Amino acid sequence: MKYKCLVFDHDDTVVNSTATIHHPCFQEYLRRFYPGRFCTLEEYFEKNFDPGFVPMCRAEYGMSDEDLAYEAEFWKSYVKTHIPLAYPGIREIMERQVLVPQSGIANWKLYYYCPDCSVKLHFDWEKPREHVCPKCGKVLRGEPYDSTWWGMVNECNRAGVDGLSLLYLLGGEEKYADRAIEILLAYADRYLNYAVHGDIPCNKPGRIGAQAIDEAIIVRSFAVALDRIGDRVNEKQMRHIREDLLLPSARFLMGQRTEQLHNHEVIISAAIASIGILFDQRELIDFALHTPYGLVYQLDHGVLEDGMWFEDCFSYLFFALESFFAYEQFAMHTAYALIRHPGYQRMLELAWAEMLPSGSFPRLGDCKLDHYDSAVDLFEFAWSRLGDLRLLSVLERWYADHPRDRLTAFLYGAEIPEEGKAVENPTDLIPQVGHSGQILLRGAEASALLLRSDVYGGEHDHHDRLGLIWQYRGKDILPDLGTTGYGARLHYAYYKNTATHNVVCINGRNQPPANAVVTRSETYKGLRIIEAVCDFRKPSQVDSHAEVEWDSETYRRVVLTRRIAFSGTWFAEVFLVRGAPEGANIDWIAHFAGDRGPCVRGGEKKESLLPPSADGESPYAYLTDVRAYEADVAPRTRMVCDGTDVTVYAAPFQGTVFDAMGPDNPSDRKLPYLIERVHGERAVFAHVMDPTGTVKASGFVWDEKKGQMEILLRFSEDQGEGMKVLL
Repeated sequence: MKYKCLVFDHDDTVVNSTATIHHPCFQEYLRRFYPGRFCTLEEYFEKNFDPGFVPMCRAEYGMSDEDLAYEAEFWKSYVKTHIPLAYPGIREIMERQVLVPQSGIANWKLYYYCPDCSVKLHFDWEKPREHVCPKCGKVLRGEPYDSTWWGMVNECNRAGVDGLSLLYLLGGEEKYADRAIEILLAYADRYLNYAVHGDIPCNKPGRIGAQAIDEAIIVRSFAVALDRIGDRVNEKQMRHIREDLLLPSARFLMGQRTEQLHNHEVIISAAIASIGILFDQRELIDFALHTPYGLVYQLDHGVLEDGMWFEDCFSYLFFALESFFAYEQFAMHTAYALIRHPGYQRMLELAWAEMLPSGSFPRLGDCKLDHYDSAVDLFEFAWSRLGDLRLLSVLERWYADHPRDRLTAFLYGAEIPEEGKAVENPTDLIPQVGHSGQILLRGAEASALLLRSDVYGGEHDHHDRLGLIWQYRGKDILPDLGTTGYGARLHYAYYKNTATHNVVCINGRNQPPANAVVTRSETYKGLRIIEAVCDFRKPSQVDSHAEVEWDSETYRRVVLTRRIAFSGTWFAEVFLVRGAPEGANIDWIAHFAGDRGPCVRGGEKKESLLPPSADGESPYAYLTDVRAYEADVAPRTRMVCDGTDVTVYAAPFQGTVFDAMGPDNPSDRKLPYLIERVHGERAVFAHVMDPTGTVKASGFVWDEKKGQMEILLRFSEDQGEGMKVLL
């Protein structure tokens, strides 16, 4: 019979035992019995991990079974007289006085980013006015960092109450519940005096934090914690927490919910519903679940035809599911559970279908680098409740490289059957002709090519319809950079823009909202041929609020068409532009996850800088080491991507080729850009990209009358004769 248990480990977690006990003990043993032999702390750590302590002793020092037995006795004797040192701050954490904001001051967590490196600042409980970048070491002071420090305090308290209540539930130790109660009472003492504050774009304000969703996440966790420790809370304490914190917050949040599709409304409704269930408040439950823009409405209208969450971004599909499932976990054994709603199944199926060879998910839109860390928890819960074998394949992929030690697996995880039960990801994902949706083509050598032939998703989408993502051997070649913290300068100035994606950009300006449509899908000579069109003469609308960050006038007559022939490793493409403003700069852009290789161009031009857009700064302002070339011959470029040489062949055109370096993500790293620029109302770009070293583009012939590009390819001897591709 199997039993679930949770093991709490102090060794190298609370106390620094390896550095202060185990390694010094081993050093003393070597000094006495193996004179002249020495093992550094770093070597000790590494070799304990791989190959392990016993194999290390045998291989490095020739220890026999008898020697190992004696070493173990030596260690037992040593630890009786030596006490390991606790890590710095452990005592302070255990004994620290409860700290909560005294007034409505806590600011947005996404301001807590370095403006230069685009990474999270280091949070230090003891330094509310010093905020250090872990990359560059810069110390930031003043606003918005000081008030955001209080936002981080709120988040620590939320996580603390959650963890303490769980420890009490699992182990029954009253000190954990009492500490959680102390924190809850501290917020109850102050909540009604917190001022409503926060002026973040596209966000409603809060009282505990600067966003209504900050407050919703916090009070939802508080409600769950209170349910766990309820038998330890006396009547007076319960009344104070209920009447002065949770119910007032739920009613406040009812007034902050907006009539729109959005992850915000999911988060707010999940909090209101959880508090309603906890205190049996039917009006709260009905409002959260069944009114327009409540949870049921979001599932009915926010999940697209292909299963994508309407924000068209996997980070926000997962972020929305986190709040949906947080509610479902609380409502699991009540009449209010929605877990069988088909919207959940469709979102999870799409994520399964689009998992990349690297084991990650496409980094589209406002994706930050750490957004996917919790995705496996969603699949753990969904597998336990829905039992779909497609979900199991995601778990098997994750646990091939990670131990199954996540808390969600412990609390909700179902048995994972023996290998062979999971359903493999489909080969290709292609919407029907005439429909919108991301195209994902899979191939040999753990390759995948994604084309954004999808719909505009609102606030958290990026302006890159018909953009490309490409992986080869499970590694990025043409990446999507995602973004950084929204409070960091580069979020709006760089990452979110058309010009920082693998797409065409006109005059350096952002595409306005429009939906791309699949217009062709077939197989030809072993190649998968696809075509998608984005017609900006037909602007799209979404039932969600967004700041205007685009240029409708520049694109008002523009039609973009991208055609791709994918072999499974290399691909050929044609990108057509029609209807640009007279004399416009039309830029085909690609950035590579690697380094610049040698370039073969025509004659070098004198100009060296890539001009910004006509009316001021553009994302191009962040490009450095810019080189410009006349494109009077067919350009050929080599990029080096994580050890893979990628050759880029381009059709001849009358224009300029720019070669530059730009910010990666994090922005303290650089990656190479390749930009081809022509001027006018129309443009035709054509390329072949080959990571195998077996393909050479020997000719490009454009037939204007047919609107078709003929690409002549030659292969190395072992790849057979050449071929002609018509795109």
